Amino acid sequence: MAWAGAGLTLGGDLKAFLVSSLIAALLAGQASAARPETPPPASAAPDFDIDRLLAHPENADPDLYAVTVQALWERGDRAQAFFWYTVFVTRAGVMLGILSETREEGDEEEYEIPLGLRLSGFEALQWALSDQDMARTVVQRALDYEARLPPPPYFPGELWSAHAGTVRADMQKAMAQFPDDVEAYRRRTGRYIGPWKDAGKPLDEAWR
Repeated sequence: MAWAGAGLTLGGDLKAFLVSSLIAALLAGQASAARPETPPPASAAPDFDIDRLLAHPENADPDLYAVTVQALWERGDRAQAFFWYTVFVTRAGVMLGILSETREEGDEEEYEIPLGLRLSGFEALQWALSDQDMARTVVQRALDYEARLPPPPYFPGELWSAHAGTVRADMQKAMAQFPDDVEAYRRRTGRYIGPWKDAGKPLDEAWR
């Protein structure tokens, strides 16, 4: 996986980040804590062609979805960035659940969430939660779409299916929790509440 390196412990902080990321806007301190440096642009990723990936996402390594989120956010396609952030977080949650279950006892693995994804994903989430109803609609659409993508070739289909249902349910639950708290937090911090602004290109009709 592309996340390997000095990062977060598998099954601990990382799993919590992936599942709770859809309600991260509740964490007032995260915005400043998430900006230790400026990441390189997504275009700097070697051999990355966003248009080719979006034309056939079923053929792409799921790790590239992280770069896709960053690239879409950088070019102003915010709704698409939020959609693919949801797809990536869901797939990553399934993969990490499988790895956590199958690793040898005492074998601590660490993974690092790419900085570009942490920043662009957080920004996409903050932007999307200005309209919680729309955000929930897009999350559900992303989950439905992700469920139709084939499992990565290096994960057995039965094992993938066993974990995928749980992660998707956790994602739905996360979006349904604390709607009043999200709105109160946005009001307290002076964030915009209302219909999405500057959404960029609409979601592709094939993404259903």
